[in-house]
Amino acid sequence: MLYYETEKNDDSIESPPCPKGTDDYGISKIGTLYLFLEEEKSNEEILKYYHDSDLEVKSIEIETSEPVNGFTNPTSSIYCTSPYGYRKHPVKGGSSFHTGLDIGLSGGTPIYASNSGTVTRIEKNVSAINNCNYGYGNYIVIEHENGFSTLYAHMKYGSIPNSIYKGAKISQGTQIGQGGSTGCSTGNHLHYEVKVNGKTTDPANYLDLTGAKGTCKR
Repeated sequence: MLYYETEKNDDSIESPPCPKGTDDYGISKIGTLYLFLEEEKSNEEILKYYHDSDLEVKSIEIETSEPVNGFTNPTSSIYCTSPYGYRKHPVKGGSSFHTGLDIGLSGGTPIYASNSGTVTRIEKNVSAINNCNYGYGNYIVIEHENGFSTLYAHMKYGSIPNSIYKGAKISQGTQIGQGGSTGCSTGNHLHYEVKVNGKTTDPANYLDLTGAKGTCKR
């Protein structure tokens, strides 16, 4: 059986309830502007005010990654477990087209934005692990300049910061979540996609593969 693999989330299935303070926006935009402009609060102070935590907005340099076509690696090390292209689907069986590249990692491994841009899609409320009813699981899509976009899927439940929401501006190297196995997955990994003008392309062409392990290209 041949089919096109998309792993899109099933909208007919209701996601688990959103934990307090972890909805798409989480923070009042008006209140944030008041604290920032009138009281001159820092980002960290505003986040602590709303969430009573030490959650910070961080931009982290990835020392082991050199920019490739303007992109940096989404993880600090690369272990390719399933490259872009046709393959036997690990869960459903049959031949399918893998629209991204799978990077094996330990649960909780930091995941970074590989380029600056704007969050256009996000799901952060999936707690189901290794469950194909939830497709990509917890994921983020970031739109970049010149028609590029990247997708980061199967992230750990609760690992996407409240500062990241649909419409948020993200800087290259910002930690956007942690590795997990939510959604249609068989183990902890990052499903990483790169699109150009809406069409998928081989993510390996945008990775620094120095020291990479596994099979990154077919």
